[in-house]
Amino acid sequence: LLLLFLLAITRLGGGGTGSARTAAADNAIEGPSSDRSLHLRLLRDQTQARCLDGSPSGYWFRNGSGDDGGNFLLVFVGAGWCRNAAECLARAGGAVGSSTSWSPHVTGYGLTSADPSENPDFHSFSVAWVGYCDGAFFMGDRQEPLENGLHFQGRAIVRAVVSDLVRRNHLSGARSVIVTGESSGGLAAALSVDSIRALLPEVEDVRAVVDAGYFLDLENSGGDRQSLEEIRVLSNMTLNDNCLAHYAQKEGWRCASMPYAHRFIRSSLLIVQSAFDYAQLGAYGADLNCTPPGTTFTSPMKECDAAHMHQFQSFGAKMVQELSSISTANGRRSVFVIGCITHGLTQYGLYQVDKNKNNSDVGYRIPLFHNLNVEVPAASGRTVSRAVRDWYFDRNSDSYLDSGPWPSNEGCAWMGMPY
Repeated sequence: LLLLFLLAITRLGGGGTGSARTAAADNAIEGPSSDRSLHLRLLRDQTQARCLDGSPSGYWFRNGSGDDGGNFLLVFVGAGWCRNAAECLARAGGAVGSSTSWSPHVTGYGLTSADPSENPDFHSFSVAWVGYCDGAFFMGDRQEPLENGLHFQGRAIVRAVVSDLVRRNHLSGARSVIVTGESSGGLAAALSVDSIRALLPEVEDVRAVVDAGYFLDLENSGGDRQSLEEIRVLSNMTLNDNCLAHYAQKEGWRCASMPYAHRFIRSSLLIVQSAFDYAQLGAYGADLNCTPPGTTFTSPMKECDAAHMHQFQSFGAKMVQELSSISTANGRRSVFVIGCITHGLTQYGLYQVDKNKNNSDVGYRIPLFHNLNVEVPAASGRTVSRAVRDWYFDRNSDSYLDSGPWPSNEGCAWMGMPY
């Protein structure tokens, strides 16, 4: 996902803070547009809402159209997080820690696409795609930089983006706001939605779609305790007060972890998750960097043996069990869990690499959001886009989970793996 984010925000080049953009252009109030791209708005005047390296934060925006123009998608980009000063300094030198190389415009996919064939229900919503450059999934809250020059101002970035949208696009008068994101962006959406609701008291409907943001509390996993605690302390995260009061101070990391933090979130959540989340499987012990036997995925990873497949299936069962419990215990939680090997279902999709006739690598995108092979249960017609639609329009808030072992959902089990 980090690679996909870097491709998305830098692929067009020649833009970002190094371009000829002016502060006047960044602050212009724009009307409706037929352009399907999202255009960069840098928050140059927000000196307390900076990226890790001190460059201006910002977001990409596309005006909605028609009756849906007053509905907003507030999207947090995901790309992991740094755990210590050394990692954060390294991150500050690239597009996930600095805005200096950001492209002036990007393309939305899936839930953020303006193409009705890919996004039949939300293509005409206004979309704000918040650049991720604070290294701490928008939770860092240091007013001043550290001695090494690092800025941890993710919370201030969120406030600055919301304020800018209120001023320029009347966000405070929106009919609805869906806060969403993939991976660490999904985690950010969940942890931020209540505070965003507080910033928009006149908006009656503020809720969150959390995609691939549920990191299991497992040793060596992507959401392991040590990495969360280290970045929590380093960035001085501001987290839910009730959660922090519930857990001892030394366990504050739990309030940055969805298995624990979800119970303190008041807003309505739709949790979209793969039971076999490859980003977590790959991190959950180095030996699980393997592919299931019999697959034809183009991948440099080895084939899983029987012991690894047992771990693989156990991981999926634990994910389903935890998310099933959440949906049963809390009426404001809906869950869509699919038995595919992927990480993120609502936006970019899978990036597959195959060989062409000249034996050269050729990459292409497999959309997952409105894909009739990606359904729960298989062949039911309940795609990711339908689950989001039914939840948003209050047609059906039921939860749907693939509870069988891989590859019981054959519609998507063999679809592809990331390169």
